Amino acid sequence: MKGRLVITRPSFSYYEQFCAAFGINYDTWELDENFQYDPADLDEVPDYSVIFLTSPNNPTGSVLAPDSLKSLLFRHPKSLFIVDEAYAEFTAQAMLPLLNEHDNVILLRTFSKSWSAPSIRCGALIAPEPLARALAHLQTPWQLSAFTIDAAKVMIDYLQRTNWVNERVDSLISEREKLFKDCSRLAGAAFTVYPSQANFLLLKATSLEAHVAILKACTEHSVLVGDMHNLPRLAHCIRVTIGTPEENRLFLAAFKKTTQKLALRTLPR
Repeated sequence: MKGRLVITRPSFSYYEQFCAAFGINYDTWELDENFQYDPADLDEVPDYSVIFLTSPNNPTGSVLAPDSLKSLLFRHPKSLFIVDEAYAEFTAQAMLPLLNEHDNVILLRTFSKSWSAPSIRCGALIAPEPLARALAHLQTPWQLSAFTIDAAKVMIDYLQRTNWVNERVDSLISEREKLFKDCSRLAGAAFTVYPSQANFLLLKATSLEAHVAILKACTEHSVLVGDMHNLPRLAHCIRVTIGTPEENRLFLAAFKKTTQKLALRTLPR
């Protein structure tokens, strides 16, 4: 049997969209009902497969533990695992040490998230040298603009001279945990709030009514959230990016208003 391309679902939607656009066949690695990875689901994956996964996952915030990935790398030595670590700075689940022991894993990093610099369009591929050399022969010319290269140099230099990024990440993690606790306390029967190791939270409404209500409340409070409703397995879901304390308070006010209204509608009359 030929190897397969396997993509986590739900996950970063562009992976499936690009496959559809270019007519590439793929299988899905479905997360469980709590949006967690189950490595046993890959037991039957054939040799020479390529498995894309995101950890922390977008938009669920869940992670695949390094020990679980290590086990998969041992069990499938002839397959390639590509780990999108765009949100790596927001979790302690580091995959980087695995490159010292395995030659079938690639890590992807970016300046977009912890640096809030998506506009420079710069990321990094980290892989064992043979893999990196092979991929270098496949890339097209002019991958990075002069602006992107200079911007990346400035940012790396700034990282070496200051503690700004680490302080910012620590602040966002603290705000994430606070918002998770507050939303979980208010959710009642109308919403499920999923724990996250990224810089966002995923919330799922238990009905279309509740989904529409939270979107309406967010608009009224001038809060922009990601509506995940039309993506596979994410019906009635929204993704809330962790912002400043004031921005998080605005969302919490919208969420509280929504849950209170929904609770009143369910009271016996």
